[in-house]
Amino acid sequence: MADRKTPKFNRDKTAFENMSDIWKSKAKTYFVRFDANSDGIHERKDYEAIIERLINHMKTHGIEPTKQQIERFNHTFIDTVWCESVAGGHDTGYDRKITMEEFCNNIAEHMIPNIEFCTGVTLQFASHIFDAIDLNRDNVLSLKEYSAFLGMLDVDEEHAKIAFLSINKGTGDTISREEFCNAYSDFWMNFEEGGIGENVLGPIVRW
Repeated sequence: MADRKTPKFNRDKTAFENMSDIWKSKAKTYFVRFDANSDGIHERKDYEAIIERLINHMKTHGIEPTKQQIERFNHTFIDTVWCESVAGGHDTGYDRKITMEEFCNNIAEHMIPNIEFCTGVTLQFASHIFDAIDLNRDNVLSLKEYSAFLGMLDVDEEHAKIAFLSINKGTGDTISREEFCNAYSDFWMNFEEGGIGENVLGPIVRW
């Protein structure tokens, strides 16, 4: 993974204002991709919808998720990502609505003092996604499998190919679990331009 420089914290600015421009754009990209109903708001049901999409994706391809997998999805997407990070650790019910600006600031506030913990969470999150989209269970992702994943996030096949090649650096026709997890972690934890995970969720949505 890239050598990451943690942003210097200026107490006169919000957590989000302390982050680099590329990190801000990656946070916006994530918000857009995981806004399940595209209403410009993140709610608990958006994260439940992502879990449902992953489970249905597996079932469509003849894979029945285990009870343990479903529990891992719920723990990662709901307990950790939604409750602790996106909702800021309070008011995590169905009435809570998070704007893009609040989302980005909450994530930044959670991340700055917890770099090591958040790195672990991103790797765990990516590993669970990998398990759901590795449809033939060969422990690598083909371009077809990766494109299907980004298709769930409304990213077209052309951009999926660009992202795929940026992750495996053009060294083969698959992405390993380690490459995928490192790329996703880089997406969040690298605060500089040009990281290997910059396009892991498709093209960057700039501010």
